[in-house]
Order: sequence, then structure tokens, then C-alpha cells
Amino acid sequence: MEEELMDGSVISMLHPMIQASKLLQMKKQSFHDAEEIISLCTCLNLLQIQKLVTMYTPSSGFEERVPIAIIRYIAKKNQSSKTDPTQLMVDVSYQFPVTFPFSYADVNYNDIKIPKSIQLSNNDLFSSIKIKIKID
Repeated sequence: MEEELMDGSVISMLHPMIQASKLLQMKKQSFHDAEEIISLCTCLNLLQIQKLVTMYTPSSGFEERVPIAIIRYIAKKNQSSKTDPTQLMVDVSYQFPVTFPFSYADVNYNDIKIPKSIQLSNNDLFSSIKIKIKID
């Protein structure tokens, strides 16, 4: 299963989310920090970076809010960038099939004993499965 996920298509779809989580962990207090964010988040466009930095709300007492000057700096870079796409959201319409291997369990379901404290009868849950269950 891991080989199927590592074919590149799934990983490439996850890169923007990975970089967004890294961005949220990075220091965001100076223009130098802003440049580092822009240079390291290559899978995110400047509009996405600007939105993440703007919407970021740190835990109280642990980190300061992103200064407005840094947000404006990133916005200005976004406006001056002619090649940057304007897509804000990640496309979530992709679907990747995942196969989980079936492991046979050597359990005889006719021998399962359910305690009375669970208050199940044969007609409740297991009637659609057509399994006879012994209730103690």
C-alpha cells in the first residue's frame, strides 16, 4: 500500500498542506522571516501565504500576532508578482484509491457471547447479519 501512495501523485497533492503547516510553525515577526516563508513555501502561491499569515491566530501567551507590516509586505509582493496564480483554495476534487489488505480473523461469530449489560437481543443489531448470538 505504501508503494501506491508514494507514486508521487498523492504526495504532490499533500505538499501545499505540508508547507502550510510548516508556515504556521515558522517565525513571522520580521521582513527576513517573511522572505524565508516565501522562499520555503514553493508549493503555495503568495495569495495563499498572505491569507494564512493574515488568518493566523497564535495561542495566547505563546506567540505574538503577525505584525501588520509583515502582512502588508507579503500583500505588496503578491501584487507585484505577475506570474503568481490567484488560486486560494487547494483543489479537493482529487480522489485516490487506497486498498487495505484483508486479514482473515479465525473467529467463529456463532460463539461470541455478549453480556446482558449491553442490553442487546438477537433481534436488535445482528438480525440483519443472520448470526445467532448467545446472550449470557
